[in-house]
Amino acid sequence: MNSSIVSTSCSGTEDDGANHRQEEPRIMTETESLETVATRLSEQFASRRNFLKTMLAASVGTGGAGLLLSSAHAQSATTTTTTTTTTTGTTAPLDTPVTIFSIAATAERLAVTFYSNGVANAAALGLTGASLDAVKGFLIEEQIHELFFEANGGVALTSTFSFPMGAATFTSLATFIATQQQLEGAFDSAFIAAAYEFAAMNNPAVARIAVQIAMIEEGHRTVGRFIGGLDPAEDNAFAPQLVPSVGAAPAVLAAAGFLSPVAGNTYTYTPQDFTSASLAPVFANIMQQKPFAATATTPPTSATPYYGKSHHKRKPHHHKHH
Repeated sequence: MNSSIVSTSCSGTEDDGANHRQEEPRIMTETESLETVATRLSEQFASRRNFLKTMLAASVGTGGAGLLLSSAHAQSATTTTTTTTTTTGTTAPLDTPVTIFSIAATAERLAVTFYSNGVANAAALGLTGASLDAVKGFLIEEQIHELFFEANGGVALTSTFSFPMGAATFTSLATFIATQQQLEGAFDSAFIAAAYEFAAMNNPAVARIAVQIAMIEEGHRTVGRFIGGLDPAEDNAFAPQLVPSVGAAPAVLAAAGFLSPVAGNTYTYTPQDFTSASLAPVFANIMQQKPFAATATTPPTSATPYYGKSHHKRKPHHHKHH
């Protein structure tokens, strides 16, 4: 693992949640949309939210959270806004900063697990050239995000996942991209919700980081559509927020079939080595590996230019779709 990106300093033990499930999630069908699942679950997450907070409190224990999370806690204590609005117009309590960071860390582990298996099965998926490099880029960026959230106090709730279509996810490009669209759509929504919640907590600095990550996740979704031959590549004028809060996201992912590992459909998170022969050439071209925002004292000219590295241009790669 490249330790120059960010150092991790969280404590606590991981829990796969197998002993805490209150009910068996209803798995998303191949044709059921994420919007449908989000609507169906939007009023059912309150008890899960309280349960999740109990789990997080036990996981974090007395371990020191990162400075960013500590700051988020301090600023959230000064806010007068305590609720967020669900998709049906009712209100629910705002998530705590540790809840948001921990769910984000878990989601990023799911993303790393998904993309690393995509890279490992590139031949079966027909991914080569620029398309394969793009997926490797997604993988690296998700790993950077995971390291960021854990370094700042997030505690991943599980490292073991499943996929709605099981092993077929990594043998059919169409299924791989369909799954990717579900995941990235959920991630987009969760980070939009996080931005709103941190803004409501009077913490615009952390809200901005949530927006910065949401933009990268949406980039993944858009490029995924291009790889899958979906037209247009960007099909939204406004990115939709399909979950009422970050705390609602785990129930949506569970219902969609991402948190129900069973024999034959169990995938475990493995931290990625950016110096490996497979990832190093792509990692060298990943820019902005830490959050940055221009200020009066750090104007844009003092930051690393976004196109400051010698990116090599590639011709569009055409491959057969499975």
